[in-house]
Amino acid sequence: MGHTILTFPFVVRAVGVALSRYNPTLEEAATNLGGSPLRVFWHVTLPQLRSGIFAGGLFAFILSFDDFAITIFLIDSNTVPLPVAMYHYMEWHLDPTLSAVSAVLIVMSALVTIIIDRLVGLDRFLGLR
Repeated sequence: MGHTILTFPFVVRAVGVALSRYNPTLEEAATNLGGSPLRVFWHVTLPQLRSGIFAGGLFAFILSFDDFAITIFLIDSNTVPLPVAMYHYMEWHLDPTLSAVSAVLIVMSALVTIIIDRLVGLDRFLGLR
């Protein structure tokens, strides 16, 4: 629930950008041409919103995956997420393994940001355009 509250604004913002570009006349035309509501949703509405949903999901994943502060308060004794495992490893081991894992996480975050920029455009997502 904590990660949902933390990431919800990012998902809403990404889907909001997709909704601002949404063309309802396409949905109306598909309905007038005999498309069932489910078929119109899958073939007309969802493709128009897909990039925003995808970008919001990726942002939510990266924020949840990388956020140590929220994760440390939300875990139980049976679950050890990667950021917490990295923190505990760092307390007792001083070797380059943690640096390699951190580098992989940074590269993954950068790749996701590039993918979001290509799909939606960061300037639109951040409300700059």
